[in-house]
Amino acid sequence: MNFKVITENEFSEFSSKHEYESFMQTVELGNLKKELGNVVYYVGVSKSNKIVAATLLLEEKTILDKKTFYAPRGFLIDYNDIEVLSFFTSELKKFIKEKKGFMLTIDPNVIYRVRTSDGDFIDNDKVKNDQAINNLKSLGYKHFGFNKYLETIQVRWGYRLELDKPYEEIKENFSKSTRKNIDSCYKKGLLVRKGKIEDLPTMEEIFESTSRRKDFFFRSLEYYQKMYKHMKDLMTIYIFSSAFR
Repeated sequence: MNFKVITENEFSEFSSKHEYESFMQTVELGNLKKELGNVVYYVGVSKSNKIVAATLLLEEKTILDKKTFYAPRGFLIDYNDIEVLSFFTSELKKFIKEKKGFMLTIDPNVIYRVRTSDGDFIDNDKVKNDQAINNLKSLGYKHFGFNKYLETIQVRWGYRLELDKPYEEIKENFSKSTRKNIDSCYKKGLLVRKGKIEDLPTMEEIFESTSRRKDFFFRSLEYYQKMYKHMKDLMTIYIFSSAFR
């Protein structure tokens, strides 16, 4: 196996086809983070001239010229393959040490348990996916624990709705209150349209208002403008508007 710095094109090709694909492991996010002041690296492991693991790494300076490194929703790797995971970890330690780094943080995009939309465990998913966690622990990673809120960099709980079914079938899995709200919007003539960059100020106002009411962190308009600049092909803005004028 061989550890190396890879090109943006190599990383994009690999990440777009990986099981743990995420917008947080893309060149687009890397370009955004560069503009925001991070130093960005793309590193990977090749086996028989084929990339088998890779990650986007963000470097950030701290006091005394020391640095921390972060792989957002990384790595793109088979966490059950202890041989590759061990090699990648060992080489990353060397790489980070050479860059005067002293800490690496990861928050893998790995499914641990599957739940229903109500938060209940699915009957056929009684077995926990502990192997990935145990493999990481065996290599020296420290598990933060099963936090529920925003104690770590990213949220631990992620909700994903599969859209490969007819809408009416998907709608049946919504809560009663959600279905009621959807029907109410139709009756009141509310429509949803795709937004443009000109809608970012409106979006920022809504986020700010909601964050103050719900007590969560929000970004500035400038951040969203930079995000749209680099990631417009990976993001969609939706705006509610009235059908009556």
